[in-house]
Order: sequence, then C-alpha cells, then structure tokens
Amino acid sequence: MFKTVLGWCATASILGGTVGGLVAGPVPSVIALTEEQAIEKLADVPVFTISNNEGQPLPLTLDPEGNDTEARPFFFVKYEQASQVRQQLASGNPDISAQTRILPVRLSAVIEVGRQAAANNAESAPYTLFPDGVEVQSAVQLLQAQGQQIENPARIGIPLFYGFVQDGENTILLPLVNEDTQESFIPFFMKEDMAQELVTRYKDSGVEKSAEAQIGIIPMAALIQQFIDDQQQVYERIQIIPPPESLQDVQRINQENPPPAGP
Repeated sequence: MFKTVLGWCATASILGGTVGGLVAGPVPSVIALTEEQAIEKLADVPVFTISNNEGQPLPLTLDPEGNDTEARPFFFVKYEQASQVRQQLASGNPDISAQTRILPVRLSAVIEVGRQAAANNAESAPYTLFPDGVEVQSAVQLLQAQGQQIENPARIGIPLFYGFVQDGENTILLPLVNEDTQESFIPFFMKEDMAQELVTRYKDSGVEKSAEAQIGIIPMAALIQQFIDDQQQVYERIQIIPPPESLQDVQRINQENPPPAGP
C-alpha cells in the first residue's frame, strides 16, 4: 500500500537501482522500518505551499508551467517555485497577494496525507508535489553518463544523490560525521553539488579505493520504500539532507510570521 502512495511521486523501481549490499561484511538481523518510521525520515525536509491567511493550503489549477490541472494543493521543493506560481495567480487577480502567503510544511506530513488517502482507496494523491527541475535534470544527466536511459524524467520524482564506492558485490556508502555528536551518518542529498563535494573530499583523502568514489542516484520514493521492504541496519544511519537554501527560507518565513503570543 505504501508503494502506491509513493508511486504518486515516483515509480519506486524506475531506475532499476538498489541500495542493497550497502556495507561490507555481515549485517546484524534487524526489523525493517514501519511505514510511520520511514515517513519520519522526511520530517526535517521542508516543502512549500501557497496557503490562505489562515494557513490552509489552497487548491490550485495552474501548475508552474502555466498549464491547467485538477484543483488540489500544490507542494514545492523550492520556495522559488511556489513564489512563481503565486505571482502567476496574482497577475490575473491582484487580491491574491493580500489573500495568500507561502508557508513551509514538513514533507513527512504531506506524505502522511497521501498514505491515509491510499488507505481509503483513493486513485491518486490529494495533492501535487513538484520536485526541483534543476536537480531532476542533473539526475538525468548523471544517469545517462552512467549508461542508463531515462525515457520519462518526470517519473524520477524527487532525486536523491549519495556518494559510494563499489567493493565487489558491496556498495560502500560514504559517511559524514556530525560535528556536535561526533557520530557518523550516511547523507542522501537533495542537491547534486552537495554529493559532488562529498565525493571530491573523499577522493582527495587518498584512502583505499578513494579514486573510485562516485555519485549514485535514487528516487526518494524508492529509498523510502526500501526502508520498509528491507532489513538492513544501515538504514538507521541514513539521513536525507534538504537544500541549505530551503532551510534558510524556512527560517526567514518563520521570522516574518512569528506565532501569536500566548495569554
């Protein structure tokens, strides 16, 4: 059922990719993540929606390319996408600027709405989720350079980029260290250039097989589905890293729209 929900964002197996065999050596037996735990991996990923002044997402019929679509709330990976659509709406109705605002929403909350809709046998998600077109194009170019053919880039959904080294049948994912806790984690970036920086740093380190480091790509939908389907301890260490500019946009919006003071 969860695969159906995520399928509204991307087809889980579209790239034929897998993150199986993620670590060298034996992996302790663990229980796969539940759907709720998998969704929670998206709690720190913001998306942006156009809402009314009460904070309720507006059903819209105009997509970022100006095409008519079924009325439903839109959620955008980038603030600029939401701003562009809001400006398009305001060009036909000047009151829109005063009647609406752009608000951040946790992606986990959006996907949870879709999960509930799927449980009620809805044929499609009750919203439209727009990925960052620049990152989708980066994913397509990297995949084509790796010999894969992508007939419909839109089906990638939200691409995630990660660094890895292939060691026989095992795929060794490149980690980072949390400077505060000194604990290592495995980043899956929503921006290709952040993954490229990690790969470059690893290549410059000169450690064994560092010259073989490269960027891998997987649709976010596919990764979340594998959290549920597979039993690998490494999934507990994976963190999805949103674009820094999105976090900055969230901070700015929160500063511009502070919560009401208590009694």
